[in-house]
Amino acid sequence: MDQQALLKETLQLIDLRQYEKALPGLKKLVKKNEVLAMYHLGVMSYHGYGMEKNPNQAFSLLQKAALELHAGAMYYLGKLYEEGCGITQNFEKAVEYYTAAGLKGNDDAIVRSAEIFDSGKLGERKRQLALELYVELSKKNHPYATYQIGMAYLQGDGVQKSAENAYSWLNKALSLGSIDAMNRFRFIGTKSKNDARSKEDIYIIGKNLVRESKYTQATIYLEIASTEGILDAYLLLAECIEHTTKDLKRAFDLYYKAASLGNPEAMFSLAKCYESGIGVSSSAIQAAKWFEKAANEHHEQAKKELVQLRGY
Repeated sequence: MDQQALLKETLQLIDLRQYEKALPGLKKLVKKNEVLAMYHLGVMSYHGYGMEKNPNQAFSLLQKAALELHAGAMYYLGKLYEEGCGITQNFEKAVEYYTAAGLKGNDDAIVRSAEIFDSGKLGERKRQLALELYVELSKKNHPYATYQIGMAYLQGDGVQKSAENAYSWLNKALSLGSIDAMNRFRFIGTKSKNDARSKEDIYIIGKNLVRESKYTQATIYLEIASTEGILDAYLLLAECIEHTTKDLKRAFDLYYKAASLGNPEAMFSLAKCYESGIGVSSSAIQAAKWFEKAANEHHEQAKKELVQLRGY
């Protein structure tokens, strides 16, 4: 089989997500310095598709493909530098590669640059520069960039606060298919007619994001799920807050809300808050009270904690 035929067959396997079957062909093509093969094998090494994750191999392959001006490889090199994966973390280098990928038409790379500028990871927050990038992307009807402009107006962050402008931009983002905009409208109680997700669907998405330690992304889903009555969402939302804003008082309030509604795990967590003074003044009396409530709901660990706390 000639090189082009092998490449075509291998790319078809990747499209079908048959990564393990694609590996032998990719390795042969990499030896022949085929750029697309370097890129795809680098991506698979990064994600662990069809193989164990191999950050060093990912960096080496993607760097070679980037030298051949492959936009996707430049984008992934930006990710590797941003995450410190296979290479020492370097946000300046990440932006350098994201910018190069953006100039080759990779809009996701421009978004990543904007988020780095906005985060202050380069030493200071560059909000206006981030907004300029979002505005340029919005001209191409980019859903996420359009959503970000709407949120800027909603929060008065980098622009003058304007509910009218926020509503206009968020509606536009929604029409472009932005899940973020859909979530925002649902959070404020205005469910989009295109939003067919049940509250259980929303909760499962949030729960899975927490499992992946994506606490910031999970927060909005759990905010919605808890507002719509899923008690377990309060617990995971508190966990997200402890990992992100570290607002211990808010986390305590969430535990208290769920505990008051009868959730045994929340009762236990609330007791631990009272015991250790997390988000509230410590109180052995209140800790014992909530351990007992959880124990009465057959929470085994609460029974043990109650014995340790009061001796019986």
